[in-house]
Amino acid sequence: GGEPLSSQAVASDLGWQRALRLRFGRWQTFVKNRPEFWTFGGFLGLAKRRDWQTETSSSSSGLESLRVLELFSGIGGLRAAFHRACGLAGVQLGSLHEWVPLEASHMANSVYTTNFDIPYAPLLPRDIVRLTPEMVDGADLWLMSPPCQPYTRLGKKSDVGDRRASPLASLMQLLPRLARPPRALLLENVVGFEASES
Repeated sequence: GGEPLSSQAVASDLGWQRALRLRFGRWQTFVKNRPEFWTFGGFLGLAKRRDWQTETSSSSSGLESLRVLELFSGIGGLRAAFHRACGLAGVQLGSLHEWVPLEASHMANSVYTTNFDIPYAPLLPRDIVRLTPEMVDGADLWLMSPPCQPYTRLGKKSDVGDRRASPLASLMQLLPRLARPPRALLLENVVGFEASES
């Protein structure tokens, strides 16, 4: 649970040789398929499951008490727009209670951490399709900016036939399984999304 370690050094220390490879497969594949680990740039660390604080935010007033889960966070465009919209409405957010961004792209996460003050580094890539109810249960607000390629007028308009639509479908399947579902969803996308099967 401490500092990240060299992935290859850990494999070497464990003696990841022929016997273990025959039983578990290649080291990189083994680690990648284990949700308790994260890997990036040759380093390995323990992934900590996000536990939302147990108090209910309905007991406090104001937006500062929100627990926000930003899915498909990218470089933070929707977060910036949310803050701007609140400012235009005369609501100063200040420091939100909890704000957790989730994004699969290493590069986008790197830019996000430059754009916003992230108290935990590094911001780790997360495949939204692999989220479990326990990982997202308890957030008050889901901000979502899923890929637009399946719906855009300039694209093939494949809708749910496009593999990039599957993370959003996966999230919608999670919703009924949550003990504490979000109180609100805010989703942005391109013209045409509203008429899509998604």
